[in-house]
Amino acid sequence: MINLLRANQKIQQKLEDSLAVLRENNIVLDNLSKSDSLTGILNRRGLYEEGQRIVEECRRRSRAVLVVYVDMNNLKIINDRYGHEEGDFSLKTIADRLAEVSAQDGVAGRIGGDEFACIRPYDGEEDGGEILERLYASFRSFNESSDKVYTVTVSAGAYVLEPGSSMTLEEALRAADERLYEVKKFRSKEVLKPV
Repeated sequence: MINLLRANQKIQQKLEDSLAVLRENNIVLDNLSKSDSLTGILNRRGLYEEGQRIVEECRRRSRAVLVVYVDMNNLKIINDRYGHEEGDFSLKTIADRLAEVSAQDGVAGRIGGDEFACIRPYDGEEDGGEILERLYASFRSFNESSDKVYTVTVSAGAYVLEPGSSMTLEEALRAADERLYEVKKFRSKEVLKPV
């Protein structure tokens, strides 16, 4: 009987160890399913899930949410002239800049291709202009110090989701995307750095 109890305890311990490993593996798999493998930031699925969490938390606290939609300028030109590795480098650069802008309490994600977004609680200007300026300044600074012969630039649009709004996250992203395309009309197609 004592031997059976000891054997049962060993089996129980192995089962608990296996369950702990399984839980850890599920967490890793869940994180992988929400991450963009190229840039290291969230993918579309992860962005929507984490963004929705931020929206709900901000609504509970009566805070606004800033939604920024970003599109890389001239990815095709960079890919065609300098190669896809340089295009990938550019996408990673954008992800890094967006991660900086959304650091602390927000999230950044790659929606797909050369489109990105960041979502964060917001207490600033009504149109999000100061965040966009910080983002553009970050790219100016990067391009000035980069040894690349081309510039990495983006067009961005922002939308502030007010606390009492019934607008969904998807609708706010569409509104920010519409503002982005107004900005994109005026972008330069030149990628070479001025000499």
